[in-house]
Amino acid sequence: MTKWQKIKKMQQQQKAGKQGMGGMSNRQMKRMMRGKGGMPKGMDIEEFPDVEKVVLHLPDREITIIPENVTKMVLPQGDLFQILGKTEENLEEETGLSETSDETAISQRDIELVAQQAGVSPEEALEALTKADGNIARAILQLKQSIA
Repeated sequence: MTKWQKIKKMQQQQKAGKQGMGGMSNRQMKRMMRGKGGMPKGMDIEEFPDVEKVVLHLPDREITIIPENVTKMVLPQGDLFQILGKTEENLEEETGLSETSDETAISQRDIELVAQQAGVSPEEALEALTKADGNIARAILQLKQSIA
């Protein structure tokens, strides 16, 4: 089989979904799994039983995972984490919080927005945002309900 035929065959396998983890073929995966004592060759497994949450920071949102089980597998290609649990998504513009969750994380822009929308002072807007855990919509609704 020529070099180009091998490349074409590999591309067809990838399109057909016959590639396993890390770009390995099923055959390569089976060979790796034939280690002694049931443990795959070149693979170490470590469990983390006390993990409280895992947070993925994306450009437009944050995904929080409350894990039931976290496992790390060290493979020749790199580390693979398996996280089993429930997720919560937070859009950054909804929360109004940056990476930290203390009072200083509420931005001046959010305070001005809440003050303008609810027709209150910036101090009242900051207090409402703090009570609403940085949620802009909830802070505005609370302020409008207290005014009415």
